[in-house]
Amino acid sequence: MNLLFPESIANRSNGTQLTYLLFITLICFSLAQMLSLGAFMLAGTDINALQNTDWSKASDSQINIYKIAQIISSIFTLLVPAWLYSMAQSGDTRFLQFKQPLIPLLAAMTIAATIVSLPLLGWTMEVNQAMHLPKFLAPIEQWMKSTEANLADLTAAFLKMDNPFELLLNMVMIAVIPAVGEEMLFRGCLQPTLQRYTGNAHIGVWLAAIIFSAIHLQFYGFVPRMLLGALFGYFYLWSGNLWYPIIGHFVNNGLQVLLVYSGVVAANDLDAAEQQVPLIAVALSGVFTAFMLEQYRQKTRLLNDGV
Repeated sequence: MNLLFPESIANRSNGTQLTYLLFITLICFSLAQMLSLGAFMLAGTDINALQNTDWSKASDSQINIYKIAQIISSIFTLLVPAWLYSMAQSGDTRFLQFKQPLIPLLAAMTIAATIVSLPLLGWTMEVNQAMHLPKFLAPIEQWMKSTEANLADLTAAFLKMDNPFELLLNMVMIAVIPAVGEEMLFRGCLQPTLQRYTGNAHIGVWLAAIIFSAIHLQFYGFVPRMLLGALFGYFYLWSGNLWYPIIGHFVNNGLQVLLVYSGVVAANDLDAAEQQVPLIAVALSGVFTAFMLEQYRQKTRLLNDGV
């Protein structure tokens, strides 16, 4: 049997399909790590030194080679396994629901819902960052804080942009590739497979969102990222078109890059707990997000019914 394209994967049990998706994702992740390591070695980078780099003081060359490695890793960890899984399911990319035409109104509603949800997500970030583990788990909490501090320093280093070319590179690395790749893998592949496995569309949406958030290994951003994943999940569930969650994902990530480039927000303040969101803004965000989602659901239902 061809492990990459088993002829009958679509007819196998849902558990087998989930196992196959996990298998090819792990294989592609391992390949991505090797290719990234190769990129570092070709650049003459000391891997041991890189692991202990103070990213707030990193050189442009160190940051650029890490950006290249990040792009390579994202392509092979997200895009490639999603494509392989779709090929195993339908023999082409039909499984990923890319071919339906975009409806301008739905695209606009997707963008609007994503933007109006931002204050609510910002508030959940504050709540998430205020969470503490029990005292007996203090060493784990300290490790999580240290890990997230390093990731924050790396993100801030990535977001240093002095010219339009660096802006374009960051838009590709932070907005385009993750929007397409993560939505292909988590919404396009994982979510429908989980829906069939559990027999419940909503459970599939939320399980995919939980896994989507957990895979980022950022405990203090887990809740807002899970909610964002669920938002994208419902875009896909109701529309049946993967382009809409991709659009929402791109808007969310791209806005962050543009805010930093324009100087409105400092790179190291994107996830800062000190950026408190006024409760009135949180309430309005919650109300309008719920309203936009309901309008989106009704509009897609009418379109699916041919009205």
